[in-house]
Amino acid sequence: MISATYSAMYDGLKHLEAEEFKASPGNLSVALRAFSSTYDRWPTLPDSQLLDCVTALEGLLGAENEIAFKLSFRIASILAGTNEERGNLLKILKDFYDTRSKVIHGATLRAKHQALLQRVDELRNIVKRLLVAFIRLGNKNSAEYGKSFWQEKLDGTLVNTVQRDKLRVALGLS
Repeated sequence: MISATYSAMYDGLKHLEAEEFKASPGNLSVALRAFSSTYDRWPTLPDSQLLDCVTALEGLLGAENEIAFKLSFRIASILAGTNEERGNLLKILKDFYDTRSKVIHGATLRAKHQALLQRVDELRNIVKRLLVAFIRLGNKNSAEYGKSFWQEKLDGTLVNTVQRDKLRVALGLS
């Protein structure tokens, strides 16, 4: 069962790559490279892994303005199935993004930032869930969720419970 799941995911990824990721949301190619770097970069340090995770998330769902909030809102709205989960996920994502900003700008990391660096595997799992969902969706060739949807309609969809739930089903998340 597990090998069949991995095989199907690999085949789907191979198909998307052959089509230059045209059917996938966001910049899946950049997101996948950044995600791979969370494992490949040497030495493997939590701050580098955090930066790579956030780069992957920005590649998938980034925005040009208000990025910390929009990115956190989008990911929490897509991945979480309940309002409580969405609220909790939104908070942790904003905290991870704040830590990313401190790292990237060379600020002194307070205890809360240090603690989040020790939880970077939690962020990596969030990225992994999102990547798997986007790979699934990219292989469905759904005209409804094409590139223009992600650029123009995503936020409106995420504030509408019926439309958000429909998107989560299309992503294989519920």
